[in-house]
Parts: sequence; C-alpha cells; structure tokens
Amino acid sequence: METECIAYNVKNKKTISLPNLKTGRCWATSIKVGNDIFVIGGTDKPSSNNPQHNCEMLAWIKQTEWKAFPDLLKARGYCGSAYFEKHIFVTGGYNAGALKSCEKFDIYNNKWIGFNNMMHERFGHGTKLTMVLFTALEVTTARSHYLHVKDMM
Repeated sequence: METECIAYNVKNKKTISLPNLKTGRCWATSIKVGNDIFVIGGTDKPSSNNPQHNCEMLAWIKQTEWKAFPDLLKARGYCGSAYFEKHIFVTGGYNAGALKSCEKFDIYNNKWIGFNNMMHERFGHGTKLTMVLFTALEVTTARSHYLHVKDMM
C-alpha cells in the first residue's frame, strides 16, 4: 500500500515530498482547500477493486502529519472531487462497479452529506464546480454531465 505523498508545483515544475499518509492508498482523489490538503477514498493497492471509506487532511503550512477526518458515506476509488461554497464534492468512482452516487463534505460541520446522483455511472473522471454548473467529465469517453448547483445544495 502506498503511503508516500508528493506535491507538484506547476509554476516551477518541481516536486516536494510531504509526510507519509497514515493509510496506504492508490487511485484516491485529492483537493486543496485554503491551507489544507484533503486525500479522499482510493483503493488499498493499484490492482485492487477494494475501495476505501477513509479520508485524511494535511495542514499545508505546518506539514507535520496527516489527520483523519470522517469517512465517506460510500467507499469509493477512482472518484472525482471539487470544492465549492464551503463543501468538498465527491462524484462517482468505483465500488464493485461504476458509481453515479455523489456526496459532499461540510468542512465547518465536519460531516458528509449525500445528494442527487449523476445521470450516468462514471469513474476515473475529473470534476469541476462553477457558480452555474457542476460538471463530471469522463476521460475515457469524453462524455460530460451537467447538473445545476441549486439542485444539489
């Protein structure tokens, strides 16, 4: 199981090593919110279909150790994530098959909340949230799905 964590700076094209994750994982999603980095879900090894519920957070400024935060409502690897209006959104992924379920993490109340499913199952995709649209893009087929944010909040 992989616990090594590396950050890549796109401006100077350099990597820096971060503290090792507490839980080894592959195919997780990650996102930076303010001064914190979140690593969410994933699988226990590269060739595995065994998704994880657990999540970890690292304070970017201190970079001392990863801390656990509440588990996902549904274990998922190969999922997408985005941040919007005080919530981390996690979309789709894989758990014994492709998922269309979504959930959001309220960072101020420290809890996961389920919300509307996507129209299609997907995994290995990117997720982007804007003021008007929520987009989950499936890389392999370039299929996209849009939901109005007001329908999900």
